[in-house]
Amino acid sequence: MEMIIDLLLLVVAYMGFIIGIVLSLISPEEMKPGRYYFLNIRKILFLVILILPFLQKNTFVMVSELNLILLYLIYYFICRKRFEKKKFVETSARYVVFTLMYLFIIPEQMRLIFLVVMFLYGLPEGSLLEKKEKNIVYLLRVFCAPIILALLSIIVKTIF
Repeated sequence: MEMIIDLLLLVVAYMGFIIGIVLSLISPEEMKPGRYYFLNIRKILFLVILILPFLQKNTFVMVSELNLILLYLIYYFICRKRFEKKKFVETSARYVVFTLMYLFIIPEQMRLIFLVVMFLYGLPEGSLLEKKEKNIVYLLRVFCAPIILALLSIIVKTIF
């Protein structure tokens, strides 16, 4: 049961990205003047997500967090050379890191806060997409890796 709840909570957190796309489709005239603010909000929320596990004062969590950031950078730079669409790789890599952080690093008492910040991060991230990227294929590319990773790690967690 806990496995299903974790997966559903992650899907709700991913919905921020989709709602950001819908917002940009509803009000395209507001996107040009708001682009500066969306970029800054996205940067601030990304930093909040990365800093949140460090509030624990647990050495294991800090080392795990640093390893995840290193893995994110390696994944980003390796995939960046393979794919022409850098935005897809960057967004997918960030959501993979967020999913791993939620499942393995964030303690139980901070998980809901983390999911809310992840949802809020998705709003400007989805709003900043270019018009040609706002389709179902792009969404599947972005969320395929994090959802598969979440399913596998939840299954591994329940087995062990």
